[in-house]
Amino acid sequence: MRSIMFAALAAALGSVISGCTDYPSSAQLHAPGQYSGKTDPLVKKAADAAHAEALAKRFALVQTDR
Repeated sequence: MRSIMFAALAAALGSVISGCTDYPSSAQLHAPGQYSGKTDPLVKKAADAAHAEALAKRFALVQTDR
């Protein structure tokens, strides 16, 4: 029983310690306020009045109870 508790404690401690490393990660860090990702194809569509009207109608169909 004692060896099982020791093994569980060692596994928990190992997983906690491994999360606190300074190894380089694969996450990209960007300057705040600047979007550096891919361009969004829907931005052009959102500027179209007909598209905005269609979205407003669809929203009105399902959001009338709120």
